[in-house]
Amino acid sequence: MFRVQFTINLTSLIIRTIFGLRRSKKFGAEYLHELESRFNGKFDQHIFNKVIKWNSILQHFVCNSFSALYGRYNTAIEEERNLMYFTTTALYDDIIDTKSLSIQELDALFYHPEKAVGKNFEQIVLLHLHNQLLNQVPDREEYWSVINNIHTAQKDSIKQFDASTTNEDLLSITQRKGGYSLLMCRHYLDLQKSKEVDDCWFALGSVIQMTNDLYDIYKDIQAGIETFATRTKKSTEIESIYINQANILFKSIGKLPFSAKKRNKLLTTLSAIPSFGYIALENLKKIQGNASELPPMNSLERNTLIIDMENPKNLIKLIKYSYQLTNQNKSL
Repeated sequence: MFRVQFTINLTSLIIRTIFGLRRSKKFGAEYLHELESRFNGKFDQHIFNKVIKWNSILQHFVCNSFSALYGRYNTAIEEERNLMYFTTTALYDDIIDTKSLSIQELDALFYHPEKAVGKNFEQIVLLHLHNQLLNQVPDREEYWSVINNIHTAQKDSIKQFDASTTNEDLLSITQRKGGYSLLMCRHYLDLQKSKEVDDCWFALGSVIQMTNDLYDIYKDIQAGIETFATRTKKSTEIESIYINQANILFKSIGKLPFSAKKRNKLLTTLSAIPSFGYIALENLKKIQGNASELPPMNSLERNTLIIDMENPKNLIKLIKYSYQLTNQNKSL
């Protein structure tokens, strides 16, 4: 019975995603081009592609999945808000990565957007979207609290360039940065508030960020960025840290105030995300082999750390892990 329901849920997700991603990418590209025309500028191609990719994926895999708990899918207005947010996030991340603004200038931009003046196209667009979202969210006070938390986490991420930062601090930065970033999306959906739902958004965001860290090991090492994945010496320790966060997500899904059927449908969808992580963990175990610990990460070739998710073998692994994780954590 479980196998049948899993197959039905997975098939429905795949069909919905295939058609939904195409539509979202088209809408996203048109929206970004409108911003370019309105504010007389052009997005860096990397930022443009990043917005289109992540907005499309998260709209359908995450936002729609949470809305489905309430018996519906996202409205056009909600989709536009999330697109505005992902555009803002991409621009904000670029400012952090390039250090193009001081901490004081960043604070002024985020805490007083109505007074701030953008110095270039990217900052002008960021301020415009930030103000638009502030005027649209239903609970402005709570929204400001999340903004403060994510802004603090992003500023703390500068510590990831410091080799003296403790493992505990690195993990905290990762969890907060991912958790609060995704929790922002909940504020763009006109859904009934729920602490249990918020906890699930946060836990999922932390898993997404930690999964990114597992897949970005090579890139982070080249950039001098410290993460739990680049810092930890043993594959078993990395696995333990990751599985602990995945279990927090699964427990949060089990606590959601909805029927077991709805929780399991959400679980089927969201289990794909830690499944990506499990594939990366499998690769790290292979790299370590019978040795007592991993070789120095900076000694590894790019193709050793990069995982090709278009490889049919890895796609089969993704389905296998999703099935196992859903079966192990399903609500009865």
